[in-house]
Amino acid sequence: MPIYWSKLSFITLFLLSTVVVFGQNVPKENSPYSRYGLGNINPTEFAPLQSMGGISAGYNNPYQLNLTNPASTAFLGYTSFETGGFAKYSVLSANDESASNWSGNISHFALGFPLRNPLNKAFSREKSPFDYGMALGLIPYSLTGYDVESTSTLPSIGEVRYKYLGSGATYQAFLNTSIKYHNLAVGGHVGYLFGSGIDETAIYFNDLENAFSNILRDEYSLNGFIWRLGVQYEFIIGKTPEDDAKTLIERPRLVLGAYGNSGNNVNIIGNSIAARTNSFYTGSNLDTIVSSVEIEDILNLPSEFGIGFTYSLLTDKKRRIKFGSDFKIGQWSQYNNPLRNETLANSWRAAVGGEMVPNTNSYNRYTDLMRYRVGFHYGADPRVVNGEQLTDYGLTLGLGLPLKLPRGMPSFMNLGLEAGKLSAPNLLSENYYKINVGFTLNDNTWFYKQKFN
Repeated sequence: MPIYWSKLSFITLFLLSTVVVFGQNVPKENSPYSRYGLGNINPTEFAPLQSMGGISAGYNNPYQLNLTNPASTAFLGYTSFETGGFAKYSVLSANDESASNWSGNISHFALGFPLRNPLNKAFSREKSPFDYGMALGLIPYSLTGYDVESTSTLPSIGEVRYKYLGSGATYQAFLNTSIKYHNLAVGGHVGYLFGSGIDETAIYFNDLENAFSNILRDEYSLNGFIWRLGVQYEFIIGKTPEDDAKTLIERPRLVLGAYGNSGNNVNIIGNSIAARTNSFYTGSNLDTIVSSVEIEDILNLPSEFGIGFTYSLLTDKKRRIKFGSDFKIGQWSQYNNPLRNETLANSWRAAVGGEMVPNTNSYNRYTDLMRYRVGFHYGADPRVVNGEQLTDYGLTLGLGLPLKLPRGMPSFMNLGLEAGKLSAPNLLSENYYKINVGFTLNDNTWFYKQKFN
């Protein structure tokens, strides 16, 4: 079988396996605030970048993918397969009462590769100023999961119990591609968004005899394409014409980056069911009044824009330090869901973070080659509850653990810990502790088998 057919078969199997894994019945999310909007929006950064506060606009790495800014794909030096997952422990508290829960999910499957053989490039007699990269895979876009109850007392009615129940998820199958000319890279991201969910509200009149219960149930599914563009420029500080490959690597580097998109529109199909019954949950249709309305319309997603930088330097000719900052805004006031009458607010997010490698020249001491990461983020969440906009902030820590694989290609197991808080004045506080685990497996010959030039 020709080699390209075997690689194509692997990619097809890879994509099919991701669909199966993401479709498994796992506790994807458990957060009362996921009731609003499309739920909790999943970060597009993988474990290494999440451990640095979520910086991404100006970040690139020859060994790791950065999906947030598609321009970074052109800086890939190896074929990189990435996968991972997360577990989250949340503590919900209000009025001196608290409750806790666990949730988790697979976070991503992605495959990235340079479109020029890195081995051929290294031995080429004529150096081309162009580089190309591509990545494809599947990641969650948003996750919804909540089960909340509240009670109140109304005059002449008595105790009223409200139950809110919801579940669902949306995903995007994506393709990133980019081109780099000298130190300038531009790229594009196209994703196919799909998924479904259920939101249900039930009202029970506990003190009224033979009272009907009111149940409102919204079922929806959506699909459509979303896109994003990105650009990065890398400055090699102090570069001279006399620099060879070794001295060039030792030069400090500043990368400026930006990404964004205008508003995206996707198709949404919903079925709204309203019922009045005293036996809805028993499966009986006795004394039940049901009305159903089907809606097919357009869901408007917001325009977003992010900008940032990273700066890296080699100290003592061995210790690699990289740090950066990001700022992102989202015009979530543009969000419009024809199935639900709700208003979101414009969001913003600021992040700082970095990583350190103690000794890039080390061969024997494992801890010298580990990546040590730290970061912080703070911002305004787009969701508004009872007139209050949520804020989200957190501290992140992480480790990149090198893996020894055949041919000595740099590969990593990435561990991250995030401690954060999602809250607003006079509202329920959600303190969360999130564990991210990711694997980055690199190979310089997996996708290419041609002979050297």
